[in-house]
Amino acid sequence: MITSDDSFSALESATNQPQQILGNGVNTQYAQYNNTNQQMTNKSANHLQKQDKDEDTEHENIAQQQGLEQELDCEPTSQDSDEDLQEINDLHEVHLDDGEKITIAELKDGYWRRQDYLSKQQDIVEQKNYVQKQAKILAHSADSLAQLINHHMPADPHPSLAQTDPSAYQNIINLRQQALNIINHFVEEGRYPDKIAKELDAEHVEIKLKNENEQLENIFPQTKDPAQRESFFQNIFKIGKKIGFQEEEMKNIIDHRLLVLAHYAQLGLQSQKISEDVYRKIRHKPSGSSVPNRKKSCNHHRITSQQRAIQKLQKSGSFYDALDIDFV
Repeated sequence: MITSDDSFSALESATNQPQQILGNGVNTQYAQYNNTNQQMTNKSANHLQKQDKDEDTEHENIAQQQGLEQELDCEPTSQDSDEDLQEINDLHEVHLDDGEKITIAELKDGYWRRQDYLSKQQDIVEQKNYVQKQAKILAHSADSLAQLINHHMPADPHPSLAQTDPSAYQNIINLRQQALNIINHFVEEGRYPDKIAKELDAEHVEIKLKNENEQLENIFPQTKDPAQRESFFQNIFKIGKKIGFQEEEMKNIIDHRLLVLAHYAQLGLQSQKISEDVYRKIRHKPSGSSVPNRKKSCNHHRITSQQRAIQKLQKSGSFYDALDIDFV
């Protein structure tokens, strides 16, 4: 490749040759030519220098761009870094109370599975409640229709009508039988949804009993033991009867909070009874004639205790030994 310095040297040698051949006669014209040629040479040199500079700059830009692309290919993006960090965190292990080790990912998976289970359980409960309501509505509708038909059903014809108008008598008998058949049909149809409603009610009560029992055991752990549980409920039934509950009402209590109230009511009544007994004993204390003798006995005991304390103090020299003696 021809550089700017080589081009400038070639042009300079070419401009010097005519001066050597022509001599001084054409100095003026040659000077003009030389000036013009010099300007062209300078422009050409500048152009070549600029071209070389542009090429170098272009090569540098290409190199920088290639280097930047390589860096971008090698360096992970912020999203990739976050994902990698999240994967590392998910692999971190934690210790459970029983000593088992599980990863954060397993904890998350268990949490979402539990949430999904609870959501499905809630859906099932809502569906059961809806079916239960619809079953009750159907049973009530069937019963209402049966009563309506029974209300409009013709009464039994008088036996004399069979003699006077056998055809009318038979028509009434047929209409009545058809009405009875319809009533029986609605009654039978109403039994099935009513049965479903009762089964759902029983299932709901069973679940509620289980939950209430768990909460009762959390408050009174002794109820987990069968013997203590029986004693607990016997006391509850006693206090319930004492404050006016019927036995059937006590059996139908499901809410554990009522059982807790009954238990503490029993404790309150026991405390009240003890207080009343103490009060009665205070009121019926011995007469005043025996008080001086008691005071005399107390004084004698106090003097004896003081003498013991002094004797023990003289032997051991410790005030703690003396303080161990009761001065009263």
